[in-house]
Amino acid sequence: MIKIAIGVSVLLIVFGLYSSASTTNASQVNGSNVVQSNSSAYGTPYSEWLGKWWSWWLSIPNDEHPGVDYNAEKCAANQMGSVWMLPDVVAKGDAPYTKVDFSCKVPEGKAILFPISTGSCWLNTPEFDHVKDKVSARPDIDAELKKCAVEPQDKTDIFYVNVDGVDVKDQLARVMTSFYNVTSPDEPVTDLFSGIKNGTSRAIADGYFLFLQPLPPGEHLLEFSVEDDISGNKYAREGSYTVLVE
Repeated sequence: MIKIAIGVSVLLIVFGLYSSASTTNASQVNGSNVVQSNSSAYGTPYSEWLGKWWSWWLSIPNDEHPGVDYNAEKCAANQMGSVWMLPDVVAKGDAPYTKVDFSCKVPEGKAILFPISTGSCWLNTPEFDHVKDKVSARPDIDAELKKCAVEPQDKTDIFYVNVDGVDVKDQLARVMTSFYNVTSPDEPVTDLFSGIKNGTSRAIADGYFLFLQPLPPGEHLLEFSVEDDISGNKYAREGSYTVLVE
């Protein structure tokens, strides 16, 4: 199943510090910066932002994708609009524990969105080779897609989600998108997405995301720790992202 960048899309990180950046006090950033899951942001319902994140994550070709090597220089790949996407911490292979250190420069005034634990399934993968029409709605196929995306999140444990030292875990809620169409590039990242094919197909996504209103200029530390249970196999992921807003 997929291909979740399971946090196992699922992804985690500690970022290098920028010596020229001023450090933001934890008192300046708190739970009030978290966008609530029952709200809309920038004219789009919260749940549909999950689909926008997945569309971003899938649209980046292999040589530009930040999830391949967590290179800070790739943080700006395919970014556009009012919300800046950060990568997932992906548990690759059979490793029971993954820790990712990542840093990113984010323009001032941009909201920030990234997954704590998420799953998505779409029709351009081997599990759905039997489906010839990749974009039309079909109740039976939609039920398969939904089950594929939702079940991996049923046994997720989130231990902490910190924004500049303030735990905002209790502000997160599990959210599922409606069905949407997603497009993968001609050279998709095959080591992140098992068997993915290029082109457009129907998809659905589910999971827990951290969605932050624009942070004040300066350096911020975003940290999280999570464990996913996928078919009886447990994958621990943790990360801390150093974000420089300027």
